[in-house]
Amino acid sequence: VRSMMGQTEAAIEVLTRALAACRDADDRAFALLALSLLADARATSGEDPTALLIEAIEEGCAHHIPPFWWAGALLGLCERRAKSGANAGPALTAVSALCRGNLLPPLVMERAARASARAREVLGAAVSAGIELASAGLELEVAALGLIAE
Repeated sequence: VRSMMGQTEAAIEVLTRALAACRDADDRAFALLALSLLADARATSGEDPTALLIEAIEEGCAHHIPPFWWAGALLGLCERRAKSGANAGPALTAVSALCRGNLLPPLVMERAARASARAREVLGAAVSAGIELASAGLELEVAALGLIAE
C-alpha cells in the first residue's frame, strides 16, 4: 500500500521485515505473499525483481502452496517475460494455467488479463491460440517452473 502511495522505500523496509518475520515463524504462505509484494515494491523503485519473483515461484511450487499466495510473483514474472518473443510463450502458458480455475481475486485476474494480452501481442493470434489450447491440461506448477527455466 505504501508503495502505491509513493512511499516505496518505506514499503520495502516494512515488507523486508515482514518477510523475515514470516520466515522466522515458518509461515510459508505469508512469506510468499510478502516476497511477491516486496518484488513489486522493488520494481517500483527501479530495481530488477526477477530473482525475488523466481524465489517466490520456486518456493510455492516446491511446497505446493496454493497459488493465491504466489500468484502476484507469477504474474510479475509473466509480465516481464511476455515482452520478449522467446519468453512470451511460457508466459502465456503460465497465465493460462493460473487463470483456468478463475479462483483468483478480481484485481489479480485483471493483471493476468493484461499479461495475457501483452504475450498475445508478441506472439500473434494463431500462435497464442495454439499455446492456450496446448496448456489446457497443464498443471500450474509445471507451467510456472517452465517460465522460470526460460
